[in-house]
Amino acid sequence: MMSANGRDCSGTLRGLIEELIQAEAPTAPLSDAAITRQLAEQGLNAARRTVTKYRQHLRIAAVEKRRRHTRN
Repeated sequence: MMSANGRDCSGTLRGLIEELIQAEAPTAPLSDAAITRQLAEQGLNAARRTVTKYRQHLRIAAVEKRRRHTRN
């Protein structure tokens, strides 16, 4: 991914994706679409498929596999 000034920002984006996932609630993990929306709120426009690709490169499981259910 390239920034507006032509610099590669893929490393920055990967780091932000990793931080968002680490900070998520175990019972309500973020989907790739939700991560895309949060990045957009920070001024970083990335496609959902880009978020998916970087999450996979980081070897982070999909939202369904990260969800933890609470026991009563």
